[in-house]
Amino acid sequence: MKKLYVVLAVCLLWACQVTTAGAEGFALTEWSSRGLSLAGGMVGRADDPSAIAYNAAGITQLPGTHVMGGFAAIAPMGTIDLDLADGSHTSTTTKPHIWAAPHAYITHQMNDRFWLGLGLFSRFGLGNEFADNWTGRYNLTNINFQTFSLVPTVALKVNDVLSLSAGVEIMHASFAMGQQIPSMQYIGYIPSRGEDSKMTLNGTGWGVGAQLGAHLRMTDELSLGFSYKSPVTLNIAGSADFSRHQSNMLADQGQVPHTIDTDVHSTVHLPDSFALGLAYRPLENLSFEVGTVFTRWSTYDSMNIYCPTQGGVKPPPLGGGF
Repeated sequence: MKKLYVVLAVCLLWACQVTTAGAEGFALTEWSSRGLSLAGGMVGRADDPSAIAYNAAGITQLPGTHVMGGFAAIAPMGTIDLDLADGSHTSTTTKPHIWAAPHAYITHQMNDRFWLGLGLFSRFGLGNEFADNWTGRYNLTNINFQTFSLVPTVALKVNDVLSLSAGVEIMHASFAMGQQIPSMQYIGYIPSRGEDSKMTLNGTGWGVGAQLGAHLRMTDELSLGFSYKSPVTLNIAGSADFSRHQSNMLADQGQVPHTIDTDVHSTVHLPDSFALGLAYRPLENLSFEVGTVFTRWSTYDSMNIYCPTQGGVKPPPLGGGF
C-alpha cells in the first residue's frame, strides 16, 4: 500500500508541473506569514490555523484550541508608458501606498471526530492611485477594492487517513474610485474648456459563498490536499459625488455623466477557485510542497456601476495586482 501511495505521489508531482503560469488577477493569497513565505504551499500540509483559508480539512491535525492572527502589508508600484496620438510620449508612476490585508483564525477540537474553525481573511483586493493631472485621469485617478471573508467551518476526521471540511463564506466588500470629468461651456457663442470635476465613488456590499476541503494523509511523509471556494455574488450600493456642479456641454451630448450627486449600485460576480497540493516531509524539520491553484477568471466579465439618475458609469476593468 505504501508503494501505491508513492506511485500516486510521483504522478501528482508530474501532473502539477506547468509550462505556463497565469496571473492571479486581483485575487489575494496572503493569508498567513508562513503561507506567504511558502508561496501558498499550505494546501497539502494544512497543519496550522491558517488552514481555514488554504484547506480547512487540515485543522483535524490540530489538537485542542489554536489561535493565529496577523496581516500582510502590500505596496504595489507600477509605471505606465503612453504613446499619444500627437506623437509625444509620456510616463506615469503610481503613487506609493501600503495596503493592509489582515487575517485571524481560531480552531477548536470538539472530540475525536469533529473540529470547529473560524477564519477572517481577504480573498480579493486591488489598489492604485495616480496624480490628478495624469494623462489617463478621465478614465481613472484612484481605485480601491477590498473584500473580507468571515468563514465559520466544521471539519470531520473520517478516519486516520481522510478528513473533510465545509464552511460558509460571508464576504463584505468595499469599493472606491476617483475619476476626472472634463467639461465644455459656451462663453457667448464660443465653446470653451471648463475646469474638470472630480468624481468620487464609494460603495459597500455583501455576498455569500461556500468553501469545501479534503485532506488525505497517505503516509507519515506524504499528504494530499484539495480545496474549493465557490463563486460569490456581491451586491454593492453607494454614492457618486462630484467636486463641481457646473453645466457641461459634453454631458448634454452624452459623452460624460452629468455632475449630479447620485446613488449608485453594482452587482459583481467573483470567480470560484480550486487548489491542489501535495506535501512531502522527509524529515521532521524539512518539508516540500508542490501544487496548483486554478481560478476561473473566465466567469468574471466586468464591473458596471449604474447611476439611476443618469445611466451607467463603467470604470476600467479590475485587473493586475493589489
